[in-house]
Amino acid sequence: MRRFAIFLLSAALMLLAIMPASAQDGTIVDVAAGNEDFSTLVAAVQAANLVETLSSEGPFTVFAPTDEAFAAALDALGITAEDLLSNTDLLTQILVYHVVSGELMAADVVGAIEASGGRAKVPTLMMASEMSAALLDVTVGEAGPVINGNVNVVATDVEASNGVIHVIDGVLLPLSVEAQLLDGPEVVIAPDDPIRLGFGAALTGEGLSAFGIDINRGVELALEDRPALAFGEAVFPVELDVQDDLCNPEGGQTVANRFVADNSIVAVIGPMCSSGASAAAPIFDAAGYSNVSASATAGSLTKSGFTSFNRTVPTDDSQGLAAADIMYNVLGARNVAFIDDGSTYGAGLVDVVSATFEALGGTVAIRDAVTVGEVDFRALLEDVAAAEPDLIYFAGFNAEAARLVEQRLDVGLEDVPFMGADGIFGPELVDLAGDASEGVYATRPIPASSEELDTFAQRYVDTYGEEPPSAFNTNAYDATNLILNAIQEVGYLDADGNLVIDREALNKAIRRAAFAGLTGSINCSLDGECSSAEIGFYQVQDGAYTQID
Repeated sequence: MRRFAIFLLSAALMLLAIMPASAQDGTIVDVAAGNEDFSTLVAAVQAANLVETLSSEGPFTVFAPTDEAFAAALDALGITAEDLLSNTDLLTQILVYHVVSGELMAADVVGAIEASGGRAKVPTLMMASEMSAALLDVTVGEAGPVINGNVNVVATDVEASNGVIHVIDGVLLPLSVEAQLLDGPEVVIAPDDPIRLGFGAALTGEGLSAFGIDINRGVELALEDRPALAFGEAVFPVELDVQDDLCNPEGGQTVANRFVADNSIVAVIGPMCSSGASAAAPIFDAAGYSNVSASATAGSLTKSGFTSFNRTVPTDDSQGLAAADIMYNVLGARNVAFIDDGSTYGAGLVDVVSATFEALGGTVAIRDAVTVGEVDFRALLEDVAAAEPDLIYFAGFNAEAARLVEQRLDVGLEDVPFMGADGIFGPELVDLAGDASEGVYATRPIPASSEELDTFAQRYVDTYGEEPPSAFNTNAYDATNLILNAIQEVGYLDADGNLVIDREALNKAIRRAAFAGLTGSINCSLDGECSSAEIGFYQVQDGAYTQID
């Protein structure tokens, strides 16, 4: 159905009274100021470039037809109604679709009807055979809109309804227009300059760099597919600023401070680890930045009210539930020793796994933590051996995991299974622990099966000459596309051809994104959770992790 639009804005029930003709001289703001009840004002503007506007794609912000909802929408945008009404250029771009209303055939719209009582004389731009203006007599009653005396007149033949005027009671505002309304931090990119994205992950460090390298490769492959973004005929290449965040709080803070000091950075992929992400989030929040992590899984990150943090990986809450169920119901463990590396990720994951394991009926034999960087854990493992566990669970990364796996043989724990999570998944654990790694269990997020995933997996090997060293390359691919999609939605060209990206609008676009990703369905929530991936169970068999059904 071809859409006909009324370009207007109302703070109360749409299409209520405006002032008589004598009071309508001057600007829209003048009209608003002269109205005794501003909340019932209908500001009607004639649309510019209607065809192009009608072709705008969603998602949209919805202004509902109530005083409270409209006020809340304006408050969320950080503007007043007067601010909006004074900006004629923006008003001419506001696209209004019918939401819940009647429809009236254009042939029934004749003449000019004088405004009186609760009726409004509303100029509209009709997209029929001739683009002529018309005037509608509109009232809003209990049964809905009354148009020229007709109640809820609906065109039943969609294909023949090219002449339908859609009368609305809600406003849908394209994100690109919303971005222009916002008066917050923004990025302005000159023609031919690049769209710059920040990237933070551990690119050095024993047991850590394999993860950062893998995540970086996922981003590289995404940018190989989308090396530039087009806005009309203007094309802007995408550039990546790669930084080592060290997988710790200090590194996270350092990288975040570097990026927020550079206003050309539009958004950030990373940080890699939960500890770094937790330290970086307040810095990104204060600067209005958005970041998407492919691997920071701590549940606290989306429960702390951070406005900047988003992720395309399942949380430790979901992985912890799966791990506890596997330990108790698949492996038959009843008395488990829990060890973490003291990080936000490690401690948080053990919190979830141990609590869930106990709820299932299991017992915590002992809980302890290693110090990252130390190499001798035999004293800790002797305490573990004294607790006589039937399984050891470790939440941390490869370097410490490999030493625990090896040194457990020295204290009589060679027959006790060892299990971890995505932090120990990958060939590096086997490289570091050697034969002692045989039989080790791990969980990790797994992408949904698809032909696209199979093609990507082969492309990864063809490009880099090896299997992925961690589980997060696909999550990184989706994180990159999540940001690029949001930029494409909210970015707009100003009069000089510059690409303008409002940071708040970008964050909003990320947090209501929905698309088919490489890992599965990406559906972002208002707290930044975007992943729908499931958790897989693996064991080292013949020197390589193999999935267990």
